[in-house]
Amino acid sequence: MSDPFPLPTTAKIYVTTPKGFKWTANLGQRNTSGDDDDVFYGTERARSYQAGRTYAATYNVGVFSPITGGPYGAQRDGDTLDLCVPDLADGSGHPAFSTAKRHTTVTADGSTLLDNDGDLCQTVEKLPSVPARYTIRTNLTRPPGVATTTSRLTAAWTFTSSPSDSGSLPLSTVRFHPKLTPTGTAPAGRRTTIPLSLQGPAATHLKSLTVKVSYDAGKTWSPAPVTTTHGKRTLTLTHPENARSVSLKSTLTDTTGNTYAVTILKAYLLT
Repeated sequence: MSDPFPLPTTAKIYVTTPKGFKWTANLGQRNTSGDDDDVFYGTERARSYQAGRTYAATYNVGVFSPITGGPYGAQRDGDTLDLCVPDLADGSGHPAFSTAKRHTTVTADGSTLLDNDGDLCQTVEKLPSVPARYTIRTNLTRPPGVATTTSRLTAAWTFTSSPSDSGSLPLSTVRFHPKLTPTGTAPAGRRTTIPLSLQGPAATHLKSLTVKVSYDAGKTWSPAPVTTTHGKRTLTLTHPENARSVSLKSTLTDTTGNTYAVTILKAYLLT
């Protein structure tokens, strides 16, 4: 366990490498009082390292947004839905648990099944006994003292599910991967290309994808066309000289009609 250090920083950790031994890491961003973590990265899959080699990983740099896939998503078993989607995974895909004001709802054909101030890791019981159109919706706001990027996020998934469904439900996401400094900034007045990645069914069965950009924290929005080359999707943006942040909004639909919509205010900052 290391002593606390100011952020951002580059930390070096030296580990021993006995044969068959594996390591895990926990990281946290402490609050100003130093008592608790405002942002916490929990234990990930253990891994081994080879002696004499250097391994690098970036944590706590945006764009922060939901992720699905692997252990994360929604599962149905009879009339029960188990939901666990990290809502603020960092740009490298590390699930983060961040202090924020949240509100989450789950509806089926417009009828409310869940409505509380929890995150996206909850259980919903007594699902309808007939096929229904479900909507999972969440919104969160982060205090400026916790983070200056992804200051507010809204996300919503819609899909159809029947009582006979068992296993994973079709939740997709789109994620943005701009090149950012450790403080979550990019240069103003520059042209930049942002890679996109899709997760869930839409990654292989995409029907439509739209993206919009805002340079005034969501007051006005402009289309940001997505370019696909050899299966890789990107945005090309020209940051205005006088802008101080970039906000992103996206909607996707897969080939069976399931949708995902996300709005990320201050996805990253401009300097």
